[in-house]
Amino acid sequence: VGSEMCIRDSANNESAFEGCSSIKNITIPEGSTGIGNTVFKNCSGLTSVTIPSSVIGMYDTAFQGCSNLNTVYGTTGSYAETWAKNNGYTFVAQ
Repeated sequence: VGSEMCIRDSANNESAFEGCSSIKNITIPEGSTGIGNTVFKNCSGLTSVTIPSSVIGMYDTAFQGCSNLNTVYGTTGSYAETWAKNNGYTFVAQ
Protein backbone atom coordinates (compact mmCIF):
# COMPACT_ATOMS: atom_id res chain seq x y z
CA VAL A 1 0.00 0.00 0.00
CA GLY A 2 1.38 3.41 -0.95
CA SER A 3 1.27 6.43 1.29
CA GLU A 4 -1.55 8.12 -0.64
CA MET A 5 -4.78 6.42 -1.54
CA CYS A 6 -8.04 7.13 -3.34
CA ILE A 7 -10.84 5.01 -1.89
CA ARG A 8 -13.89 3.75 -3.75
CA ASP A 9 -17.22 3.25 -2.00
CA SER A 10 -15.84 3.48 1.51
CA ALA A 11 -19.34 3.47 2.99
CA ASN A 12 -19.75 -0.27 2.45
CA ASN A 13 -16.29 -1.53 3.35
CA GLU A 14 -16.43 -1.97 7.12
CA SER A 15 -12.92 -2.31 8.58
CA ALA A 16 -11.47 -2.49 5.04
CA PHE A 17 -8.27 -0.60 5.88
CA GLU A 18 -8.23 -1.10 9.64
CA GLY A 19 -4.69 -1.01 11.02
CA CYS A 20 -2.98 0.02 7.75
CA SER A 21 -0.26 2.17 9.28
CA SER A 22 1.42 2.94 5.93
CA ILE A 23 -1.52 5.04 4.67
CA LYS A 24 -0.67 8.74 5.07
CA ASN A 25 -3.32 10.57 3.01
CA ILE A 26 -6.76 9.47 1.86
CA THR A 27 -9.00 11.00 -0.79
CA ILE A 28 -12.62 9.91 -0.71
CA PRO A 29 -13.97 10.20 -4.28
CA GLU A 30 -16.68 12.65 -5.26
CA GLY A 31 -20.00 10.87 -5.39
CA SER A 32 -19.42 8.92 -2.17
CA THR A 33 -22.19 9.65 0.32
CA GLY A 34 -20.77 8.17 3.52
CA ILE A 35 -17.79 6.65 5.30
CA GLY A 36 -18.43 3.29 6.91
CA ASN A 37 -17.89 1.83 10.34
CA THR A 38 -14.19 1.42 11.32
CA VAL A 39 -13.05 1.67 7.67
CA PHE A 40 -9.82 3.44 8.68
CA LYS A 41 -9.69 2.45 12.35
CA ASN A 42 -6.18 2.48 13.85
CA CYS A 43 -4.47 3.76 10.69
CA SER A 44 -1.76 5.35 12.81
CA GLY A 45 0.16 6.84 9.87
CA LEU A 46 -2.84 8.72 8.54
CA THR A 47 -2.30 12.49 8.72
CA SER A 48 -4.95 13.89 6.36
CA VAL A 49 -8.18 13.02 4.60
CA THR A 50 -9.98 14.75 1.75
CA ILE A 51 -13.75 14.43 2.01
CA PRO A 52 -15.92 15.62 -0.91
CA SER A 53 -19.13 17.60 -0.52
CA SER A 54 -21.13 14.53 -1.60
CA VAL A 55 -20.42 12.88 1.78
CA ILE A 56 -23.38 13.57 4.06
CA GLY A 57 -22.57 11.23 6.93
CA MET A 58 -20.10 8.85 8.50
CA TYR A 59 -19.82 6.53 11.43
CA ASP A 60 -18.21 8.03 14.53
CA THR A 61 -15.78 5.09 14.45
CA ALA A 62 -14.66 5.56 10.83
CA PHE A 63 -11.32 7.11 11.92
CA GLN A 64 -11.18 5.75 15.48
CA GLY A 65 -7.61 5.38 16.74
CA CYS A 66 -6.06 7.43 13.91
CA SER A 67 -3.82 9.22 16.37
CA ASN A 68 -1.92 11.27 13.77
CA LEU A 69 -4.94 12.47 11.78
CA ASN A 70 -4.94 16.24 12.06
CA THR A 71 -6.14 17.77 8.77
CA VAL A 72 -9.41 17.39 6.89
CA TYR A 73 -9.71 18.90 3.41
CA GLY A 74 -13.12 19.68 1.94
CA THR A 75 -15.66 22.24 0.84
CA THR A 76 -16.71 25.16 3.03
CA GLY A 77 -20.15 24.53 4.52
CA SER A 78 -19.99 20.78 3.91
CA TYR A 79 -20.47 17.86 6.28
CA ALA A 80 -16.67 17.45 6.21
CA GLU A 81 -16.19 20.92 7.69
CA THR A 82 -18.73 20.33 10.44
CA TRP A 83 -17.31 16.90 11.25
CA ALA A 84 -13.72 18.19 11.35
CA LYS A 85 -14.56 21.06 13.68
CA ASN A 86 -16.71 18.89 15.94
CA ASN A 87 -13.89 16.35 16.28
CA GLY A 88 -11.00 18.77 16.81
CA TYR A 89 -9.34 18.49 13.39
CA THR A 90 -7.98 21.35 11.33
CA PHE A 91 -10.26 22.02 8.35
CA VAL A 92 -8.78 23.33 5.11
CA ALA A 93 -11.16 24.50 2.39
CA GLN A 94 -10.35 23.47 -1.16
